[in-house]
Amino acid sequence: MNYNFIGEGRKSCAIKFENEDYVSKIGETWKIMEEYENIKLLPHNQDFLGIKNPDLVIFKRITDEERKIYNRVCIKYKEEKQITHNTKLSKLMIPLINGETIESIFESYVHISRNTWYNLLELMIDLNDKILNFNDTYGLNHYDLNLGNIILTEDNNLIVIDFGTLGNDGNKKHLCDRKKMILNLRSLIMFGINKNEKIRKKLINNGIINNNIIIIKDSKLYENMKNLF
Repeated sequence: MNYNFIGEGRKSCAIKFENEDYVSKIGETWKIMEEYENIKLLPHNQDFLGIKNPDLVIFKRITDEERKIYNRVCIKYKEEKQITHNTKLSKLMIPLINGETIESIFESYVHISRNTWYNLLELMIDLNDKILNFNDTYGLNHYDLNLGNIILTEDNNLIVIDFGTLGNDGNKKHLCDRKKMILNLRSLIMFGINKNEKIRKKLINNGIINNNIIIIKDSKLYENMKNLF
């Protein structure tokens, strides 16, 4: 069975098997089932969510051959996972998204053009607005909006993936996602000033940074960054 290894987290790993238009997210059955139940909470046709139609996600037990592949490639967090031959493993088959995580972009770029950085900034601002509206409208938090769970697609959109921690935070409504998105914006700013001198000078001139330190309050950061356009 041919496959492409996509990536690995502490609880699961993602594999693209040949001739499938799905990514298989494989992990312990209880954890995969938990995410499957979370996905059912997602609204349909939200353009920033990696799953547009929750009904298309498939839950299945893995085959013996898939288990061998899992044991072979999912080794980064092997001690944490503590998988034995008796551990029940299952998979979610999730529609494939073609793109690259923001995390991998940050890791791979030696230099970034102003146009590319401004494009990422505009997309991040737009995503933040959508996330906060999602929190308010549906009472749900993603709870893990790190840069490894945000994909820049081939058609230039930011898409959120990985819904293993999705839930309702009760009295702390949308605080968690809001904080994560502020951290993501701060990371994007620091990425820009470290990879392009003209971006750094622009942010100094606009009062965003001083001595490579962000001087705008977190609560005003998105608002101030919008003023760059």
